[in-house]
Amino acid sequence: MKKTILMPINFIIAIPSYKRSETIAKKTLKCLENNNIPQDKIFIFVADEEEKKIYQENNPNYENIIVSKLGKTNSVNFIIDYFEEGKEIFFMDDDISKIVYLDREKTLNEKQESHIMKNDDLIEFLNDAFIRLKLLDLFIFGVYPVCNAYFMKKTICYNLKLLLGGMYGIINRHCMKGDTALGDNKEDYSRTLQYYLKDKKIIRYNYISPYTLVYKGAGGMVDNRTYEAELRSCNYLLEHYPQYVSWNNRKKNSKFPEITLND
Repeated sequence: MKKTILMPINFIIAIPSYKRSETIAKKTLKCLENNNIPQDKIFIFVADEEEKKIYQENNPNYENIIVSKLGKTNSVNFIIDYFEEGKEIFFMDDDISKIVYLDREKTLNEKQESHIMKNDDLIEFLNDAFIRLKLLDLFIFGVYPVCNAYFMKKTICYNLKLLLGGMYGIINRHCMKGDTALGDNKEDYSRTLQYYLKDKKIIRYNYISPYTLVYKGAGGMVDNRTYEAELRSCNYLLEHYPQYVSWNNRKKNSKFPEITLND
């Protein structure tokens, strides 16, 4: 990425985590270390005191390990209340091994290639992203949901596109909590709609994406995700947002029912 003079780091990194004290060390924390994120800017939110002790043992250099609440939505809502209004918060899942980006659009007959963020790349991106939010009087940005250079584009969009729940940034507002009636499944679809309907625009960077193993590994939401729970969440969103949500029949290989957002 193009280098600029970096401003002070005003944002913090919030990582909700569950039963992944070793995974987070090997993946997300290592990714942040490779991007020069200071440890005092990283906050790890765990389910209970027992989990906190385990995380402290496996991650002794990280002081900001905080007991929140069990469940992704409950934990995110806790984080929103934990920090003051206006705080710049960048949420990350606990199993992100790298963040990739496109530095330019491919030319005709050229294979698209992505690059791994490192050194000050992530700091530069986040500083720019939070400035863009403030300039446009918006409150959330996200990234491309598929870590595949073939589909990524060197564009930024402001219409109704899914903001991946595994990596996104907000300017904190205590009124913008997740829908606990929905639960943890499809919570990123719900959040995307919530911000879009309130602010009329959202921001998605289509040239940046995290690498993670979706629906795989132990811990996190994997332990509790079932077909039935996903189906209930899909039906809930279809019922509450019929104008903006429809079934997605293109994902033939998905293990779970899928929906799509319509602007």
